[in-house]
Amino acid sequence: MDSTDFIRCLHPNQVSVKDLCHANSGRWLQYARNLSRTLHRHGILMPLVCRKDGTVVNGIGRLEMLAEKGIETAPVVYVSEDEAEFARAMMNLLSMDFDVHSRYADLLRHNSFRRARRVREELGNGFIFAVHGGRPCHTFDIFNSRQKAAWVREHGRSILDFGAGHLTETKMLRRAGFDVTPFEPYHISRSDIDKEKSLELTREFLEAVEAGIEWTSIFLASVLNSVPFQSDREHIAVLLNALCHAHTKVYACASSTTETGWRQVNGKAFLNKSNSGNIAFRLDYESGIRIGDFQDKPKVQKYHTEKEFYQLWTPFFRSVRVRELSNNITAACAHPRAVDPEKLRAAVEFEFDLPYPDGTRMDMVDRAKAAFGNRLGVTL
Repeated sequence: MDSTDFIRCLHPNQVSVKDLCHANSGRWLQYARNLSRTLHRHGILMPLVCRKDGTVVNGIGRLEMLAEKGIETAPVVYVSEDEAEFARAMMNLLSMDFDVHSRYADLLRHNSFRRARRVREELGNGFIFAVHGGRPCHTFDIFNSRQKAAWVREHGRSILDFGAGHLTETKMLRRAGFDVTPFEPYHISRSDIDKEKSLELTREFLEAVEAGIEWTSIFLASVLNSVPFQSDREHIAVLLNALCHAHTKVYACASSTTETGWRQVNGKAFLNKSNSGNIAFRLDYESGIRIGDFQDKPKVQKYHTEKEFYQLWTPFFRSVRVRELSNNITAACAHPRAVDPEKLRAAVEFEFDLPYPDGTRMDMVDRAKAAFGNRLGVTL
């Protein structure tokens, strides 16, 4: 225990960063570098673990970060050839088994609400892709007579905003003269879920459902990004199918696997200062899943492929046009298929009994069954 080899991290060597870079050329991992930059910003720098020839066993991201910052020397702990493979396995290959998706399913569900920082000042991509393509949102103005006319031709004037978030688009479209019904089970006040407001919005939505309103367009914009499980997303597709009349169209938009947030956790995108405070990690219970916001309210993000989006919507619509625009996957769905009462019952029982952070649930299943049943003329 008196040997300096016993806890080597207490006695690191200061080694030339330039020499270490030469010894490790071509081994860079951008994701590891990004995390190292974040830790270094908070004053944390762990020693590199290297073989005697300077090959890094653990800490390649720290080395790249130090080189980029122009720091001349790095703290290094050396291991022998006999120790190197064991050290590599213990430091790089072990992982903790995060059983988040089953143990904390309800936590992930109620943490899916749209964050206060995600406030728009214009219609989002999900509301304009069918008429504006992949052009920036700020270049579309619903109050511009020409652009509004194009929007009306595509979407009509009776709108359902399913997953309305902060009600930004709902309010904007209402100011522009449209009849808009919002549904948002996790409406926030400041930074926390406002359950009473959420229930009020839900009651008003169910009144509109029961009244048989014929929406010309239903928008599901930036909702499926935050729905943590495939089964939950399928329930939403079932509900939207049931809310369509013969000529209603559904317009869905969600983040794609080309979006920066997904590329970052795969080490393929630069982590800049503005988003470095929110470290995220991949989860493997489903493809395209990462989890972030650990410091406050852990939230899952789902990144989609075109194939996944197509497979989600085709069971419910005869016409499904899927394409990728501006790092989003979009779907324009038309000609709804016949509603499956069994699937609809399960979807209603899920969506209208969602959990809340205080341990309660929405508890509006019976009301929702009555509303959907009366609308469709079925018993749920």
